[in-house]
Amino acid sequence: MASTLTVNAELEKIADGEEENTWGGVQRTTLDEIDKLTCGVLNVAVGGAIDVTLTRTQWLNSVLTFSGAISANINVIFPTIDKPWTVKNTTTGAFTVTAKTVSGTGSVITQGNWAIIHADTTNVVEVAELGPTGVFTTLGVGLAYTEGTLHVRTADAGGGTAATTADDVVIENNAAVGVTLLSPNNVVARYNFGDPENNEAGFIQYDHSSDTMLFGVSAATRARISSGGIFFIAELANTKMTIGLTINQGTADDEILALKASDVTHTFTTQAEADTFGEMHKQAAAGGGLEIAGYSTSNVALQMQGHADATDIADTDTTADVGVILFDAFEDTGTSRQAVTAGNIFCIRNGSTARFLLKEDGELHLGSTTLVTLSDDKNDVELLRAFDHDKAARGAKGLIRSKWDEFVRYNKADLIEAGILGKDGEDGSEGLWNLTQHIQLLNGATWQLYTALQETQERLALTERKLAALPS
Repeated sequence: MASTLTVNAELEKIADGEEENTWGGVQRTTLDEIDKLTCGVLNVAVGGAIDVTLTRTQWLNSVLTFSGAISANINVIFPTIDKPWTVKNTTTGAFTVTAKTVSGTGSVITQGNWAIIHADTTNVVEVAELGPTGVFTTLGVGLAYTEGTLHVRTADAGGGTAATTADDVVIENNAAVGVTLLSPNNVVARYNFGDPENNEAGFIQYDHSSDTMLFGVSAATRARISSGGIFFIAELANTKMTIGLTINQGTADDEILALKASDVTHTFTTQAEADTFGEMHKQAAAGGGLEIAGYSTSNVALQMQGHADATDIADTDTTADVGVILFDAFEDTGTSRQAVTAGNIFCIRNGSTARFLLKEDGELHLGSTTLVTLSDDKNDVELLRAFDHDKAARGAKGLIRSKWDEFVRYNKADLIEAGILGKDGEDGSEGLWNLTQHIQLLNGATWQLYTALQETQERLALTERKLAALPS
């Protein structure tokens, strides 16, 4: 049986009975080659613009350095065997050296750096790159290095590369992928973000003892998520909340919550930034209270809506009733609350001037500086009756007519002219009832009736005097 060679390094395997009296020389040659494979270091001279094909004597060495001045990008051709090497590129010239097989793909060896490469019988790939002093600059785990500084691959993700702004550590899999920090159940697990001035500029921390996630900025905790599902900002606890958001604004008096949109540009920039369409803040600096503000370039800045089940909407009218939109006022009583016992419970203002005020006992106060004086050329009582006629025409029930209704001279147009009703919209919407003007109409009607009564009494008195003067 003739001697054979090993698959990759082509070391001679002496067959039984072969190399009689010469096997010692063959053994020495094989041991020398094994020494190269494990410990051999060889410099390979390259230069100019010529590719270099390694000889067996050269590629048997486990460590290869390439030196020389190159004037073009060149290739160093490795054999198509399954073998790793440690290589270093010490060439000069602004060109690349690529380690590859004769027909496969290769890997560029960075000038001045070490690299660990591997030939897989088809291609040459870089497993890791080390700096000039032998310190790793790139490393692949589970694969030949392809991107980033540290590339850990469980399986090929099927395409895509890491962004250059976040490729120092790349972790890859073809299914769910993740990183786990394992620790005892009474300590913290933490990621820190640092810079030359602050080694704790930011952090993400999980406290296993309280099952709380913390987020920090400038070495201070700014937000946390409790195990129960409360998100805290600048706060530690809220015994009145089970799941939700708690924000502690400290002593700040500006916005605690702002809502923005890129297509909004309003002009109220003294109050809020131009793209803020809504915000919340304290109503009084030290007193508290909530102020909600809306900002708009259209005709509605703040809208409140209530949506209720049609089968459950209250339709009674007692002091215990509610509505689809409900406003409720309270005053303090120790640590609890009670209904307001004296004072204003609801107010609508125009700027800083109150226009609508509701007292705790139900008294309604209206404020207006633009009351229109009704003309005395109309009978206000007839206008009031015309208002009833118009309501009946719109479907209101309960109007009881008499023969005197035939003498009413006014209609809807007269009510609009007097300002009691608004004009109907072009879209078919009905004009609204002007309560303030209606109250003035009632006052006018009362005064007209009083005046007519006085005049009647005067005429009756005059008649009585004339009758008294007649001869008996």
